[in-house]
Amino acid sequence: MSFLAEQGIPLETIQDRVEHTRGSRVADIYLHVTKKTKDLIIPVLDSLTK
Repeated sequence: MSFLAEQGIPLETIQDRVEHTRGSRVADIYLHVTKKTKDLIIPVLDSLTK
């Protein structure tokens, strides 16, 4: 499911797909920080300091 989040799929959509009623449960079980998301955040944070 982390792959879906990386593709920009909203948490609510992932939650519906795996049939969980609590979004926090989906995040706890299925989502984790991947290398891609770590790489994506660097330019965002850099732009905030400019």
